[in-house]
Amino acid sequence: MSSKKYSSWWLLLVAGTMLILIGVFAIIQPWDTFVYLVKYLGFVLLLSSVFLFIHAFAIKILRGEAKWLITEALADLTLASVLVLNPFLAIVAFNLLIGIWIIVRGVIKILHYAFIQKAVYGADSILVVGLISIVAGMLIIMFPTVKVDGVGYAICIFALLSGGLYIFNAIRFKKFENTLVALL
Repeated sequence: MSSKKYSSWWLLLVAGTMLILIGVFAIIQPWDTFVYLVKYLGFVLLLSSVFLFIHAFAIKILRGEAKWLITEALADLTLASVLVLNPFLAIVAFNLLIGIWIIVRGVIKILHYAFIQKAVYGADSILVVGLISIVAGMLIIMFPTVKVDGVGYAICIFALLSGGLYIFNAIRFKKFENTLVALL
């Protein structure tokens, strides 16, 4: 057994910074945010699912951790497939697709939290990300006829809150050997 430490705090920092930048862009240009999401989100999610699959099989922080990462990867891969293979549907039903995807990711996070809450210090952060995701997804679904600017602002709020939480946890977990890759 290798004694090499694996610290993933920097992944949280990178993800948090990217989410904050997306949130700021969504404030400045909500329409452009919507257009870019429709255009590129499928490819980004495809890449994300590949990285999650690789990570799930390469590193297992806790026994059973891989199944949660694989579940998230499958959620990302499912939406990526719809967005890439059917761009017309992506444009027509984007709010519904994004809302459902964000809710599914939130439910996965909450279930993941229930699984590791006693085993990992600071696992409450996973619960917070899950709850934020569910609320943001519900808002997007509940108001499907809101102008595109409204979707951009909902994405902005989701990205800023999640990104801020990721950065907070990156700083907090930098000191620990077992950081929470599960937040990603």
